[in-house]
Amino acid sequence: MGNDTRRARLGVLLSVSLGLAPYSNAAEPDELATVTITATRVRELEQFTPTASRLDLSARETPATLDVIDADQMLGRGFATAEQAVDSLPGVTSGGSPGDLSAFSMRGFSEAQIIFLRNGLYVGPSNMTNRPANAFNLASIEVLKGPASVLYGQGAIGGVVNAVNKGPDFNTAGVELLASVGSFGTTNLGFGASTHLNNNVAVRLDLSRTATNGYVHNTPADSLNLTTSLLWRPTSSLDVQFTFDYLKDHPSFYFGTPLVPTTFATRPLNGVITSRRGQALDERTRYVNYNVADAVVKSEQFWPQVFLKYSPNDKLILQNFSYYFRANRRWINSEVYEFNNATRLIDRDRFFVFHEQTLWGNQFSLSYKGSLGSRSNKLVAGVDYSHLDFMRRRGFPDGDSVDPFSPSPGLFGALAERRSPTTWNDLALFFEDALDLSSQLKFVTGGRFDTLDLDRKNYSATGALLATSSFKKSFRSTTWRAGLVYSLTPQVTPYVSWSTGEDPVNSNIFLVNAGENFDLSSARQFEAGVKASAGDGRGAVTLA
Repeated sequence: MGNDTRRARLGVLLSVSLGLAPYSNAAEPDELATVTITATRVRELEQFTPTASRLDLSARETPATLDVIDADQMLGRGFATAEQAVDSLPGVTSGGSPGDLSAFSMRGFSEAQIIFLRNGLYVGPSNMTNRPANAFNLASIEVLKGPASVLYGQGAIGGVVNAVNKGPDFNTAGVELLASVGSFGTTNLGFGASTHLNNNVAVRLDLSRTATNGYVHNTPADSLNLTTSLLWRPTSSLDVQFTFDYLKDHPSFYFGTPLVPTTFATRPLNGVITSRRGQALDERTRYVNYNVADAVVKSEQFWPQVFLKYSPNDKLILQNFSYYFRANRRWINSEVYEFNNATRLIDRDRFFVFHEQTLWGNQFSLSYKGSLGSRSNKLVAGVDYSHLDFMRRRGFPDGDSVDPFSPSPGLFGALAERRSPTTWNDLALFFEDALDLSSQLKFVTGGRFDTLDLDRKNYSATGALLATSSFKKSFRSTTWRAGLVYSLTPQVTPYVSWSTGEDPVNSNIFLVNAGENFDLSSARQFEAGVKASAGDGRGAVTLA
């Protein structure tokens, strides 16, 4: 395929939303239609954002930097994945590889220092457990910047990205269809349906598939995501929601193009990459895939969840979230390519790794709206527990060398593995509180105490326990935050906050070995800012 064709960036998007409403033949010729362009929607500071707090605070009332993009905006802007949507938000970038699929960066932190949540649940370090999420299945993506350990425990030292699934409700019923095609055989399909069977049961189903042939030779990718949920409301004070999420994907196994000496590159891509070692990218290798013929990058995961919310009166709310997560991930690839000056060939490595992960947990919280003295106050307190079993099997077979321009793919070879099982039991107590010091000034605070018992083992290729790198340890951490929010006017709200966070030594608790058997590292952040919106709702700004 010629280069001109590969540079093409063509796409066609078709989206249909069918709302079901009672039929009426009454003519209203004088009523003008309202057209809303949701893709350019202004940030809504009054919107409730659960990622930043369990206190039902709006973005304006939260003493932190928070950005949200919803389903309509993602659809209108043509975002197929959560990563594309997050990239559009200020101060956040992503850029992973097939081995680190969703690496986010913000405020100087990256990868496992920024946790990725699904419906507020944490399953492990994002650079090992996160998979690209299909945007069609999501109601919104919320990004909280700065230490968030007070909400989610260790590993949230840089910030949080939370993908929230679409859910059922009793107010709407309809069907959503999405179909788009683009260059390089790219397709994006989605089907969503929501209805309520009666006043007590509402259901929703979302099914989406993304696929592409890739712009490099032989690098296809696809992702299938199914989300279904049922909301049962037996009484006006009790909600019970069952959710099941299933994901199966085959991401691209393109691991990059090697640099070559400028004396070898007859068609260097000048201005693309600058190297102090006299290296460049050669136009002739631009679309060459150097991986093996039987390369594998794939995963399958399923995630049942049960959420209960009981509100016996307008002051008290009890909530409980139970979940089970199971995932299998596989990588079998040649991942590193280096030009050999002596042989003028590309030297390739071999690496394989398998993940078998099981996680189950429960979160319980109590919310109470009352008063402290004569001041309105809201308190949330709860307990969070999770148990994890994570088996990592890997190996480094011998590599080989291939021609830079016409590489013979070859096969990966035999798998001689080393096992590294990890188990944790994490128990945490947490609280949050919002006190109205005056009609304009709100004091928001929170704390979390974690005890995490970690059992980390490593075995050799022969199955012998490696005592020098295996260890057990109990981590203890106490994190907190405090902030003041002042309503200068109904549209202008300055704030200040102080927050702390805890992080493993190498930022990935699945990879900590005995030589890194240290306590968690700590972070502290002071933040001051202002949030403002136009009186007519046509503009909003956050400065921090």
